[in-house]
Amino acid sequence: MKKHFSSLLAAAFLLSGCSWLSALNPWAEEKPAAETREVVPEARGVNRYLWQASLEKMSKMPLLKTDLGNGTIVSDWMVVNGVPDEKFKITVRILCPELRADGLKVNVSKMNRIGGEWVQSQPDRRLAGEIEKIILKQASVLYRRAVAAGEE
Repeated sequence: MKKHFSSLLAAAFLLSGCSWLSALNPWAEEKPAAETREVVPEARGVNRYLWQASLEKMSKMPLLKTDLGNGTIVSDWMVVNGVPDEKFKITVRILCPELRADGLKVNVSKMNRIGGEWVQSQPDRRLAGEIEKIILKQASVLYRRAVAAGEE
């Protein structure tokens, strides 16, 4: 029961626009086009729209690593909405140069504090799937803007 509650709670935070997860909210206001048209350098094997969308959607999180060459973005551990006994870490990997759903992999690691010690929990696959959808949606928006501007 606690496991399901935890997953539902994390998904609710994702969709509610609370705290740092508001950056991932698909219903949040879009940035004006001028702010999102930043040029992303090309990297072999990394789709630039997936990369840019991932950076935009994770920009409000504490990031440990961004590696364009490997297509990897890793957040630091984060406590969500003041729930002190749970923390999450998000890893985004861009796997191919094409703008495809299977070219993006998100992993959400989770830890729970039990008896004063942090214990690794099952990865939150549901939340990872929601984050993937949000990043893919933003990548699609960026691609359509580039096509409309004659950049593709």
